[in-house]
Amino acid sequence: MNTEETELTFSEEKSEARFFGIASAILLALFIAVSSAFFKVLILLGLAATTWKIIFHGATFISLSVHGKTRTYFQVAVSILFPVALSLYFLASSSPASVGSMFYHLFSLWFLIPLLVIGYTSKSAAIVVNERHPFRSFMIASTIIFVICFMGHNGIHSEYDDSAESNYTYIDKESSKSAKESGRYFGQFLVYVLVSYSAMLWGLRKEHT
Repeated sequence: MNTEETELTFSEEKSEARFFGIASAILLALFIAVSSAFFKVLILLGLAATTWKIIFHGATFISLSVHGKTRTYFQVAVSILFPVALSLYFLASSSPASVGSMFYHLFSLWFLIPLLVIGYTSKSAAIVVNERHPFRSFMIASTIIFVICFMGHNGIHSEYDDSAESNYTYIDKESSKSAKESGRYFGQFLVYVLVSYSAMLWGLRKEHT
């Protein structure tokens, strides 16, 4: 069975990139103008989303503009450089005592559980990967994994409250401090991405056999 292909056009991708570029400029202006810390956080979240969309649609537009080996090289470069760039956030906001502290936890048994979940989900998602522009799915996977690791890195947790019958989110400062001192989410993010990419490529290969 062939993977699902979505028809992509130059005009649509260019239009999307332009729209989110304008939205980013407006949000940046608002971020500078407002003084409220609360609204700055909300605007920053919106700015992060619109910036991602610019990169996503901009890269797709470039991919549509090139062909053959040039397209392949471009997509491989984006697929590698995008998560590497995201990983720098964890490195820049951490103060690990050693390189070992960033990777030692990867050898524990409990770490296999999220790897299995990520691997299974990514392999299953291969069916909707665009065959001509697979890097789009890799970028989406990297972003989802980044958000998950970002929450852990900053001690953001969500739990269910039986009495209120709803979920609530809180920040565990001790958990965040421990994560930043070890820098473990730097290594964790890269391994998660590697597993996700490998599983999607495996799924794509099986779709074509």
